[in-house]
Amino acid sequence: MGKIEDIHVPFADNEDFKVVQVYVGVEEKPVIRIFSTNMRKTHAYILDSLLHTYKIEYTREKINDKMLPPIIGNIDPYRVAGMGTCKKIEDKVYFYHKSFDYKIGISEDHLQKSQAFSDLELIVGNPPR
Repeated sequence: MGKIEDIHVPFADNEDFKVVQVYVGVEEKPVIRIFSTNMRKTHAYILDSLLHTYKIEYTREKINDKMLPPIIGNIDPYRVAGMGTCKKIEDKVYFYHKSFDYKIGISEDHLQKSQAFSDLELIVGNPPR
């Protein structure tokens, strides 16, 4: 299954991060990647970076009038589970919203499978104000 290095969660409190949740390989290892929203990266950029890190090949596809990495691998096996935003507050990370380009939100099932690899509590839902 996954490893602690596969699950990236925010280190800074009260900062928004874009998040991509992916199952990698035939064994469907859960992987989470984040980028600060201050970096102005798209979910497609984050997915592309994740796929490059795991040396996963794919061919871009037209999704909502843009050429993007596909949700399901068309060369090497992977499957996007969810996309959205996350924010860490103390020992909890809240996952919410959805991707504008891909029109998909956070996967609760993926977070449950990822929980074993994080010391922080992973929660689907808006952070408290």
